[in-house]
Amino acid sequence: MRRTLYIFAIALISCSVSEKKELTEIIDKSDKILIDYSVDNHKLHLAKFLTKNETANFKSSILINNITIEGTKKLDPKNCIPSFPRKILYRITLFNDNQPIGDLFVEKPGHNEVTFVIPNLQITFNTGFDLNQYLDTFLIGKNMNCSETFPPIVRLENLSLYEFIDVLKIKNPCPNGVYQIMIIRNAPDNWIKEKDIPYLISLLDSNEITYCITQACSSKLPDDTDYSTLGGQIMNMIDSYRLQRPYPDFLTACTKNDEERKKEIIKWWKN
Repeated sequence: MRRTLYIFAIALISCSVSEKKELTEIIDKSDKILIDYSVDNHKLHLAKFLTKNETANFKSSILINNITIEGTKKLDPKNCIPSFPRKILYRITLFNDNQPIGDLFVEKPGHNEVTFVIPNLQITFNTGFDLNQYLDTFLIGKNMNCSETFPPIVRLENLSLYEFIDVLKIKNPCPNGVYQIMIIRNAPDNWIKEKDIPYLISLLDSNEITYCITQACSSKLPDDTDYSTLGGQIMNMIDSYRLQRPYPDFLTACTKNDEERKKEIIKWWKN
């Protein structure tokens, strides 16, 4: 019996060490970090890529502290983002060569516990220091909370077509801001109706700058400085109705106005 317990304890230690090594290696190799700060799981106060110096400082702040693995959990491959009961959340996305390699989720108010998510796996760990305070100080010190709230993560079943169009508009641009909206799951059936088309067509010429749209499981993100136009995104909505496709039927879109495409849509509607 003693031997069995001893072997089991060694296995646990080995597993924890392996997870800690994997975690620190992923953090260490990230060359770009994006911070989102959300409220009520759908309103964003900030989305900003850190500079190279800020990224190095952030990584060292985590890595020099003692990381303790608290637990692991297998995730359903269909769920890209875990659910959190609390309403205020930092999401720190790590990139390497412009590809997302993992997310750190920090709840607020919270302790020192951080949830790290990579495909199919969730690791909970303790940083040994107050990451909430670090992030608060960093954001307040940089005075980056300059943008009106907007959803970084959108569930279309919770928004009407007209509400979503309003969400797309950039109300108050933030210096170094990242203008991307992430959509989880397609819109419900009949989300866009025939009676909506005249209103959508009235917006086709709009050059108003809007957010790019990315599906949650997309492996390709827009360029940091890219944006979309309202007319461009409206074309995507009309085409989903016109061609009887789900919305969105793309992984990433920073669509801009297109005269040829507009003519095709108007011709279809007149006929």
